[in-house]
Amino acid sequence: MIIKKPYMEIAFEGTPYEVGQKLGQIALNNAEFKNFMLFKPDFVKSIPTSAIKKVITTLEKHCPNVNREIEGMADVLNVKSEDICYYLYSYKFKGACGHFGLTSKATETGHTIIGRNYEYLPDMTDCIFMDIKEEGVARSMGFTSIVFGKIDGMNEHGLAMTMTGGIPPVEDVYTDGFLFWTVIRNVLDNCKDVYEALEVIKSLEAGYSPTYLVADRTGSIMLVEQTPERLQYKIINNDSDEHMLAATNHFNLENMIPLRKHFFKQSKYRYDNILKTFGDNDRKYTKEDIKTILTDEYPKGLNAPYYSEGFGTLWSSVFDSQAGEISVRMGNMETEWHEYSFKQPLKEEVKIHSVNLNEEKTPADFWDKF
Repeated sequence: MIIKKPYMEIAFEGTPYEVGQKLGQIALNNAEFKNFMLFKPDFVKSIPTSAIKKVITTLEKHCPNVNREIEGMADVLNVKSEDICYYLYSYKFKGACGHFGLTSKATETGHTIIGRNYEYLPDMTDCIFMDIKEEGVARSMGFTSIVFGKIDGMNEHGLAMTMTGGIPPVEDVYTDGFLFWTVIRNVLDNCKDVYEALEVIKSLEAGYSPTYLVADRTGSIMLVEQTPERLQYKIINNDSDEHMLAATNHFNLENMIPLRKHFFKQSKYRYDNILKTFGDNDRKYTKEDIKTILTDEYPKGLNAPYYSEGFGTLWSSVFDSQAGEISVRMGNMETEWHEYSFKQPLKEEVKIHSVNLNEEKTPADFWDKF
């Protein structure tokens, strides 16, 4: 079955409030986008007002520019800031994906590269690639989460960051801490290297159990595995014996393995496939090698067409930290890779792409557990 999904490219600059106003103008002229921003599904309707106020207060402490953006949109739409769905969705989340990072000694270009796929439900994902140059923070590019957060991206300093669900959210395991889209947004806004990113991650109480991959222009790559109760990280660079870090939807760092939960065989298979594909210490891998595993369909590659079960590839991305470049493939069928670069000056615009997603049923053993 073919699913049609609109994808947006947005490029804006200005103060946080002005950026929010510009996003509000898009909503005024696009009913689907407006409905997304104001939609309240059943699972968030019961969230108490006190919880929403707590989200706003904590954002004011750590990411005040997000509150200003939301205020700008709310004023244009003539609604209360609390009506914008970012606050509601920041209370709970579900999703999955896979990512890996190669140090510069393992790549043909001599650049540090992250490859990632993002899998989830099309109706619950905004699918917006945003290039924002905002006063007071670094320019960043990447896919948004509820418009004001980030699922992945890179900033003008060459710092790239991606995520997966370390423990698949089969059940409610959330606390009052931050969810990944606020953490990634904060890191991309404010950090230049993996060590600064680590300090930000540590400073924000986790409300979920993600893994993060962070790469910087110096050649360092960091893997962070986290639950609300525990965090472990690993950093490699060109002087390390290892040339790659990777994660799918289970923990692999020593102190986190005992916390594995809902460990699916397909997660282990995807993880092992990444290690096997990029396991040759003597080989120099190309961007085409990375794109191939991202676009080949599971089980050969990481591309997944299981949208109705919350595991469909919505995009694939390749982040080149040294070059400041991002390659993006929208959906699971497109042949075109869109190329973005910080060397190009920001040109304010809004583009909409109509993308076809090919949906299939999962294999019989896909959701089997260890």
